[in-house]
Amino acid sequence: SIKTDNTKLDVKKRNKAYNLTITTFIIFLYVFTLSILTDNQYFTHLPNFDNLLFQETKNKTYTEDDLIILNNYLKNKVIENATTMQRNEDGNIILKDNLNNLAASDLKNVSNEIGLLKGLYPIKSNNLNDTLKGIYGSSTVGLTNMYTTYLDYNASPVSSLGTITHEYCHTKGIVRENETVFCAFLAGINSNNKVSNYSAYLEAFSRSNYALSYINPDEAFNIEEEVLRMCLTNNYKELCEMYIKNNTGYIPGVEELWITTYSLKDYINHLDEFTNALKLFEENNATFTINDEEYTKDDVISFINSEYDGIMRIKLNLDKKTYDKIEPAIKNGNLYISIYQNDLDEKEPPEIENPTEFFLSPFKENDEGYFTGMSYSADTYTYERASRLFLEYYDKNGYN
Repeated sequence: SIKTDNTKLDVKKRNKAYNLTITTFIIFLYVFTLSILTDNQYFTHLPNFDNLLFQETKNKTYTEDDLIILNNYLKNKVIENATTMQRNEDGNIILKDNLNNLAASDLKNVSNEIGLLKGLYPIKSNNLNDTLKGIYGSSTVGLTNMYTTYLDYNASPVSSLGTITHEYCHTKGIVRENETVFCAFLAGINSNNKVSNYSAYLEAFSRSNYALSYINPDEAFNIEEEVLRMCLTNNYKELCEMYIKNNTGYIPGVEELWITTYSLKDYINHLDEFTNALKLFEENNATFTINDEEYTKDDVISFINSEYDGIMRIKLNLDKKTYDKIEPAIKNGNLYISIYQNDLDEKEPPEIENPTEFFLSPFKENDEGYFTGMSYSADTYTYERASRLFLEYYDKNGYN
């Protein structure tokens, strides 16, 4: 049977609901399309930072030695700042300033050099939880959506400040990631706040070292290790966060756990705790790899006792049940350089065929065409290509 309701009132209500639904849908499509087109406009029409700030050096090509000099300088600035910061008993730097207010103040302070940084900023940030990390990727530490920013409030003050300053640069229309990294660096390096200064040095060191690792991985690791090990030996929390530590809960959808250790010789004073962790990993079918060769738990302990200076990689298949079993082994994130929950569906970063040229050569004057500019820009303006901007900054201002 079919029931028919022909009352005028009912027809009006249905018509009104239909019109409201269609209107809402069309507005959504309009806003969504406009946001995509606007993002592309940033790429194709805003000037590159080297055109804006470094006219004298924008056509210069730097060398591997230049990058090593920069990286060593930044390493020394990081160590100098790390050892002089006021900390609490947990190893976290004490910062009494509001993160959002401090980031906005630092950025406004350099708005005479980058005009986009003038004006209003968000007064707070939303919390970046594990659910959002499951959507956007395990390595995500900050997000910007239009004028809304997200921040992992569990991170150390130095890491959080660097992240929110970076995201605030995005809210001002700076979309290229290398330039957003440099924007936050410029704000931090010129701040009157020592934590802001330290945050800027740490970010610049991390990005330039990552670039160097593509060109000369051994040299990059030797430089970086001196900083990284201060997490394990000194409990400096911000240095423990230089790499991703996904150890606060299982991230829905991930299938693998990847762990990188410090040099095995560094575990001689943490042998009991590390041995217990290795036992848990082994019980859950983890593999222990050193220089592409697999070893047993006992082999690894033998390496530690012989003060072997190589690193180890740990890998195991992961689901919620397995995570709960091995959670005690990763609870202390200080034991590892990185703890990464990997989603096999995540997009792999693009390969770099000639890293020396990619990181150290001049930027192109203009992006490609309107429709191809978006993908081109995303691949070209990676975070670590800020290394060239750091080189230009110190070429112009000198090391001091």
